[in-house]
Amino acid sequence: PEVFSFLFLPSSKLYQQMKPAFMQRIDSHFTEFVNGLIAKSVQLESSPPAFQAVCSEKDGGFKSKESRAPPEHGKVFVARKSVLDELFEVKDIRTIHHVFIAFFIMIILCTLIVDSIDEGRLVVKFDLLVYVFGKSSVVASTWLYMFLSTLTVPYGLFLLWAQGYHGSSHKTIRSAFFGGLFMIFQIFGLGVGPAYIAVAYNLPPASAFIVILEQVRLLMKGYSFIRENTSRILSFTPQKTNTVQVPKVSQYLYFLFAPTLIYRDMLRFADRMFYKDWWNSKSYARYFRTSNVVVHDWLYYYAYRDVLWLFGKKFKAVAMLSVFTLSAIVHEYVLAVCFGYFYPVLFFFYMGFGTLFNFILSDRRKGPIWTMILWLTLGLGITMIHYLYSLEWNAHKHCPLKNPTFLDYVKPRSWTCHLKV
Repeated sequence: PEVFSFLFLPSSKLYQQMKPAFMQRIDSHFTEFVNGLIAKSVQLESSPPAFQAVCSEKDGGFKSKESRAPPEHGKVFVARKSVLDELFEVKDIRTIHHVFIAFFIMIILCTLIVDSIDEGRLVVKFDLLVYVFGKSSVVASTWLYMFLSTLTVPYGLFLLWAQGYHGSSHKTIRSAFFGGLFMIFQIFGLGVGPAYIAVAYNLPPASAFIVILEQVRLLMKGYSFIRENTSRILSFTPQKTNTVQVPKVSQYLYFLFAPTLIYRDMLRFADRMFYKDWWNSKSYARYFRTSNVVVHDWLYYYAYRDVLWLFGKKFKAVAMLSVFTLSAIVHEYVLAVCFGYFYPVLFFFYMGFGTLFNFILSDRRKGPIWTMILWLTLGLGITMIHYLYSLEWNAHKHCPLKNPTFLDYVKPRSWTCHLKV
């Protein structure tokens, strides 16, 4: 019969006859997939969130609010999901996520199989993990010291200052005294102390990162607690009430564990915007603002706005450069202490190329080409940083010095270390 005549056609003719229908079907399925994805995304974006709330300091609870307060009123926390959580509500995006998970599982299985064939046995080594997370007892005791000191010292100093401030005849001297004690604790008690432990005990990289990153986090949280509550005491009028409203210990304790660096009193943390859609950034300025919202908020309210307050709103470039400098110094400090050597590659890239591209790839840039340029330069920069730091790490391990001087710790070891293979 003619219905089955195609079975006896040559393979090339059969392919030519089936190709148009096959391609048309693929095109229709793909078009349907894209249209459905766009429709669901638009529907999700246009629909109002199921619940939004902000922390109310007056009634001690939550109240609904349609929009966020302007930036000059301070950080306002809103109950909302993260960007990826909202995207994963779209079925097709969730499927892509599952595909990536399956892909990584395949990579792991492939690695295990290849190692088993080459070695004749299942190769599972944890030597590297054991090394980088070594000296855990020192890490645990150091973290406990940092946490307990941050819990007691800033709160205790603030309480003593606040309770006697309005009854004091020397308010400026009192504020300077307690402020100086707080800065001494920040610099030496929480700053120099943990850094000295990381260097003196020669902590492995991952263990050192735990100590130093926690140190930076607690420093930022303690500073935010003092900054946010000082204005409350200064604006307090004893004529209206006889008691000074100070935060409770439980409120401060909750803040130390909450995933935010901006202090507020009835935190019941439901704000999941730790990042925004940084992958769609067309400028470095937007990328820095959206990739880490938690740190950006702290830098914006306590560094950027302070510089504008000191010099005026005309000096926005100076304020931005100050934030870049502070961030670059902190990043370089973390790497120097954790790796055990000073190799300011990150500082150079951050202050050099980062600042340059921040002004070149500004928010005025439009079009997808700028997103590609951003990802190209960002990828090249991260690759170079990883390569150079790995090179310096291996140079320090394979070319140790018997009696190193201070200059030896500053000068890159990879410049003089030549290994023979």
